[in-house]
Amino acid sequence: MYSNELLVLFDSFYKVGSLVFGGGHVVLPLIAQSIPLEENSFLVGYALAQAVPGPMFTIASYLGAVSIPNSAFFGALIATLAIFLPGFLLILAFEKSFESYSKKPKIASAIIGINASVVALLFAALCDPIFLSGVKDILDFVVALGVLVVLRKYKISIFYCIAFCCVYAIVF
Repeated sequence: MYSNELLVLFDSFYKVGSLVFGGGHVVLPLIAQSIPLEENSFLVGYALAQAVPGPMFTIASYLGAVSIPNSAFFGALIATLAIFLPGFLLILAFEKSFESYSKKPKIASAIIGINASVVALLFAALCDPIFLSGVKDILDFVVALGVLVVLRKYKISIFYCIAFCCVYAIVF
């Protein structure tokens, strides 16, 4: 049973890792659907992955540990290796030929189209699960919008925005 859990975990994160194009946020909906977790655990993992430097895929370590609580270390290790493995294999396979392929007009056009679709996927990842689970009423929406405006217009440290949102969440 134990090894079966690890194989299922590996399979889930390998599939998610193989569908990435444009960043880790694109696969948030896939991770949410393929890894059976409570919504709160998923959101905690997302927040932790955002808080540390490095790729968004660090969420895999947390989710792997939470998925297999009787062996959190191996769960984290398997999930992390599995989510990074497809990209690593692609790099090995195409390291010498990618530049010559990307100069071909049809392939360059396809890459532009894929990049455009990634924007839509990123928006979908923002909407569900992040926005739908984090914004419960109109006041939450106003606060989120206000923090975004303050960040963009006044360029204050994200730390202050996070601290403000934490205090807001505790108070309200």
